[in-house]
Amino acid sequence: MFKRFVIAILFVIFSYSNSYSLTFDNKTNYISIKAIPEYQTITPHTKNLNILYKIDIIPSWHMYFNNPGDVGDPTKITPKTKDIKIKNQISSSPQKLIFEDIITSYIHKNTFYIKQTIAFTKDATSFLDFDLTYNVCNQECIKEELPISIELPIQKELLANNTYQKYLKKASTTFPTPIKTTSTTNENILSLNFDKNIFETCNTPEFVSFYPKNNLLSSLPKTSISSLNKLDVIFDDAQSIPQDAKGIIICNNKTYVTTLTSNTLSDKNIFYYILISFIAGLLLNLMPCVLPILSLKALYLINNKKSSSILSSLMYLLGVESCFLILAGIIFYSKMLGSSLGWGFQLQSIGFNIFLLLLFFIIFLNLIDKIQIPDKFSNFLTKISKNQSFLTGFFAVIIATPCSGPFMGSAIGYALLTSNIEFFTIFISLGLGYALPYVLIELNPSFFHKYIPQTGSWMIKLKHFLSIPIALTCLWLGWVIFSQLNFTTPKDNVNWQEYTKTKLQTALQNNRPVFINFTAKWCLVCLLNDKTTLSTKEFNQLAKQKNILLLKADWTNKNKEITDALQSFNRNSIPLYVYYPKNSKKEVILPQILTINQIKQIF
Repeated sequence: MFKRFVIAILFVIFSYSNSYSLTFDNKTNYISIKAIPEYQTITPHTKNLNILYKIDIIPSWHMYFNNPGDVGDPTKITPKTKDIKIKNQISSSPQKLIFEDIITSYIHKNTFYIKQTIAFTKDATSFLDFDLTYNVCNQECIKEELPISIELPIQKELLANNTYQKYLKKASTTFPTPIKTTSTTNENILSLNFDKNIFETCNTPEFVSFYPKNNLLSSLPKTSISSLNKLDVIFDDAQSIPQDAKGIIICNNKTYVTTLTSNTLSDKNIFYYILISFIAGLLLNLMPCVLPILSLKALYLINNKKSSSILSSLMYLLGVESCFLILAGIIFYSKMLGSSLGWGFQLQSIGFNIFLLLLFFIIFLNLIDKIQIPDKFSNFLTKISKNQSFLTGFFAVIIATPCSGPFMGSAIGYALLTSNIEFFTIFISLGLGYALPYVLIELNPSFFHKYIPQTGSWMIKLKHFLSIPIALTCLWLGWVIFSQLNFTTPKDNVNWQEYTKTKLQTALQNNRPVFINFTAKWCLVCLLNDKTTLSTKEFNQLAKQKNILLLKADWTNKNKEITDALQSFNRNSIPLYVYYPKNSKKEVILPQILTINQIKQIF
């Protein structure tokens, strides 16, 4: 005890010298270790402390990575002092060693680094003791244990350790590159989705978990590239899959470390997401995007009271499901190529919007009796669509894509991160929910028809009245096309800034609250929220009072940075509203239909 007291006194005398080199060393015949704390002094209220360990191994010998592979023991640094625990740890990228073509190990040779973040569960303490346990091997393996002691005086203020920064600069070049990752599990397969296309030049990547395998006789997991940013890791059985997806990806000479942004999808099974996608499809009928096309179907029902409705309802359902599956197939194909398309992606195309504008303008002219569809063309449409039901269902989905109703974002987000079969199942369920209300009406025509009066001049007036939502759709599409050709952010009452990842990260580093508005001019729900809530003076005053950085991510035209940002929240559709409270890097996802009262509660 007296010895430690003397050391502490001497440390205080010399600690304020800039040339003082604060390291704590120990060694054996095979290795030497240098422990370098982030600070020269700590305070009683210090919560976290970074410690960098530099480990040197004698030539021709090696030690093992966190996960040693088929053989060996992992290198561990374990706290012995009470009231401290390891919060986070990263090691230098390992080398792969194959023995006799059958035994694979992940090892460290020469010099490597371990960076630990330790947390004080109570008040900080001066004396920190650890044990380094490891195997050091050449032709033989020797199991060793080496004590590490760190002594830091407690002062009123933290004093940085310049030596730590010097060594950290060298160590950082050996650490794996962090990559944002989401994960899902399906039986014995762990699927990892990354925010970057890391497999463009890597055909045989390896996933090395931070956890050694449970059984010495079990095989190391195999990997399969699903797309340029997705990796399937195949284990012997489901029990072998680690509880989380923490580990590294070895890809040629590049190594990545998974940084989990979300891992909640496995908490609920596929049946839950089938149910919420079905509900999302039902609620999509209430969105403003769907009214124009369904008004045409209502007119058809009125004009065809005596026609058989069973076949028509089935054709409508087939039209809805066909369109959902075509859109799903395009999104799936883009995902396999490593790019990203979102719900409503086709409306980011000016050419497609011009096509829709022309189509709805022709429909408008037909409804106001300015043009008549030629008999041959009308008969052709009737033949292939069974009295227009198939085409009505098909276009009802096309025109619905500017809207994303409640539950839809999480349903499609789940679909993009799950297996191929479940991906298409989610879209089929969406289609069933979307088609159900109208199918029920057609299957029960007597309930609907008894409220319709006899044919008369009122039908012509109704036809002209139903042309109004079609005309409004044409005006809206024209405005979208104009906005895409002249992409500028309109001025309003609110001081929005254009979204960039750099602006977000800078604000979070400065502990400033951030609100992100993912929107587009073709998204009618987005425009409704903007008009009723996000463009109001009340919202602007509230944001100013709380010093909230307002970022607008405008997805009107295709934008990879915004697509990647949506994916980081497990979303592929808009609207999406994300709020980061002050002094927090954990986001809050707001409802898709906003009110100013909801904003007040969140802010």
